[in-house]
Amino acid sequence: VLELYEKFSSYTDPGEYAYLYKDLPEPLEELCDLIKCQLIHPADVKQFIDVIPKDRYYEDPKFPNVEKLLEGLIQFDSNGLTFDRKPEHRLVVTCQLHALLLASILKSRGIPTRLRYGFAPYLAKGKGLHIYHIICEVWNNKEKRWMFVDPDRNMVDFSRDQFELAGDVWLQFQNG
Repeated sequence: VLELYEKFSSYTDPGEYAYLYKDLPEPLEELCDLIKCQLIHPADVKQFIDVIPKDRYYEDPKFPNVEKLLEGLIQFDSNGLTFDRKPEHRLVVTCQLHALLLASILKSRGIPTRLRYGFAPYLAKGKGLHIYHIICEVWNNKEKRWMFVDPDRNMVDFSRDQFELAGDVWLQFQNG
């Protein structure tokens, strides 16, 4: 089963932009930091209103897969995936594309990774809300277990009770 999650899909394949993954940091925490230097979630764009025009506040439809996402990043800044990308050269995309980019990078290293859809109470702490969200589940080969990673919120190996998988929620709903 792990072999399946090591392979690129049509969504995670970087295509001609695979060269951008060379020399990226190894630790997941640093990769999450790097992704946040490339992408801005639409919920966070208000802090950049002075440099990002309103017509760019939601760019997901422009980027149906990682190859197109990387192409878009290169069009803004040909230096590749860097920690010093200017906010106006970042893409404004949702958690799904944050997760796809991390999955793509990890798959390029042969690390099994899958996207997980569900609800994240941590996005609205103390409000009792369970916000729809997409994260990665990454195989930890050393410990022989899956772990949650949220590249959009820079969270690595957090507790399973902090994220409700969509399938589990559906089953709970069906069971009353």
